[in-house]
Amino acid sequence: EGFTLANVPLGSFIIQVQAGDSDAPWSTCLKDPAGVTLLDRSESAGIYAAGYSIYHHQSLSTSFQLSSCRVNSVVNSWEITRITCHSTCAFCTGAAENQC
Repeated sequence: EGFTLANVPLGSFIIQVQAGDSDAPWSTCLKDPAGVTLLDRSESAGIYAAGYSIYHHQSLSTSFQLSSCRVNSVVNSWEITRITCHSTCAFCTGAAENQC
């Protein structure tokens, strides 16, 4: 269970997720392709949370998957943003200039 993203080039990405429910208690757990937990929370109704990770896609595969680590995980929205911290960096450790 999770989300598969296709046509992904090599590079560094910030992966962000948001979860919550205004009407009921909720629970979520989502991991990036490297196994880093983006968000692992259980909250009451009306509480929202966000999480992120920086993922370095180095595989020859043109896709990667965000995986759920809890059944029936709530994910309201997710965003994948490619980051270029400097033209000489192969992979970024952050979004700021020269964070290689």
